[in-house]
Amino acid sequence: MRFLIYISFVLLSLSTAAQTSTPNAREVNMLGPYKLGSSFNEIKDLPGFKYDSSRSKPEKGIQAGKIIDVKVYDQATIQRLIFHKNKLVRVSIIIGSTEFTEEQTKALVVKQWGDPGEKQKVGSSMIYLWAGSTGTIMLLPADGGRQMITLTDNDKTHFAE
Repeated sequence: MRFLIYISFVLLSLSTAAQTSTPNAREVNMLGPYKLGSSFNEIKDLPGFKYDSSRSKPEKGIQAGKIIDVKVYDQATIQRLIFHKNKLVRVSIIIGSTEFTEEQTKALVVKQWGDPGEKQKVGSSMIYLWAGSTGTIMLLPADGGRQMITLTDNDKTHFAE
């Protein structure tokens, strides 16, 4: 629950930056193989997908799933996927190894989206982020001293329900 409150705070803090992006801003709509807006049905059929009933809230149109494997970035990962009204709205990829550094994690995203520049202050934290016209990617700490890469869409209407 603490994690969800933190993510909500970070997302609200970023909404202003994302809304002011220029028309030429990159979309930032994918993380690894996952594209924002993908349907629940196409993702649920991926190998290793497991429905997460504890994080799902069907009465609010929220479905959650996870995949635990080494297919993303050739690292052991936990991939958490959140859907609202059957559309992918958030992807979190948690690197399994506690030895994997923030700089190594950043390098994985740089391959897909380029260098984000200096860390930015979000709330009381300094984090790397890639803000685009469609989504925002953030590097965040995860439980157990691990690293997490989170992509969320910039449309916050799904948080209103």
